[in-house]
Amino acid sequence: MRSEWHGDRRDLVKWSTIADLVPRHSVERLIYVPFLRGEECPAEVHPTVWKFYRTVRDIERLTSSLGIQVEIVEGHFDRSTRGPYLLEAISLLQRSDPKNRMVFLDPDTGLREKNVKAEHVSVAELQAVWHELDRPGDLLVLYQHSWRDKKWLELAERRFREHLPDAHVWFEHRPKVASDVVFLVAERVEASGPTIR
Repeated sequence: MRSEWHGDRRDLVKWSTIADLVPRHSVERLIYVPFLRGEECPAEVHPTVWKFYRTVRDIERLTSSLGIQVEIVEGHFDRSTRGPYLLEAISLLQRSDPKNRMVFLDPDTGLREKNVKAEHVSVAELQAVWHELDRPGDLLVLYQHSWRDKKWLELAERRFREHLPDAHVWFEHRPKVASDVVFLVAERVEASGPTIR
């Protein structure tokens, strides 16, 4: 996520969606993967003001008020840190206790099958996280931005479903506030088999 978009109308929809999913699915632990890309503080902006508006740690205040334990993948994300960044998310999942879990993947744009850039989640990354969400009731939520196709919403859900064939899939959409984004949700309905930890 590009830091200048942190706190915009899409974030209002994003966190309202998470706030609604949590009680509906008895989620107790959220692992937030913001894909936050680093940027330097411009000379015209006071560093304290920059830090205040450019941190994702304020999500902890929000999730605390919602009664959710949150763990945030730290650090900045770019092409060179892609592997270690995803490994950190998977490590958080592997260390998590047996509470109902939700992983929220929050890239700038969403899932991309080919020519993956820093603003995307790759199919392999999506599936790696899904593999670790191995308990019935676990949820995977993916931010997906629209693209130039009138049927983008249907296509996004279909593509998500195709890459997670063993998931119960649906989308959350709030078009009155942000019609150009959707949140694709996958729920684990059965245990995915033994995982060695």
